[in-house]
Amino acid sequence: MKVITKIGIVTTLTGLGILIAISLYYGIVGLFFSENVHFIYKIAIPLVVLGILTIFAGIIRENIKNKPDSKINEVKN
Repeated sequence: MKVITKIGIVTTLTGLGILIAISLYYGIVGLFFSENVHFIYKIAIPLVVLGILTIFAGIIRENIKNKPDSKINEVKN
């Protein structure tokens, strides 16, 4: 890969990371510190996020656990 392509990828991912971080910040501030949001939403939304993260962690853990050895086995002729 050329240097200019790597620079483009890095700057794009950095910009996306900043936008995602800002969005998460304002989302959390808007959810937990706003008086207009009902209490049930303040409880339900984090529980849903926690549940999804737990499912992903379980799937990743299973895939890593069930992954066969990646050593190359030589074929005997």
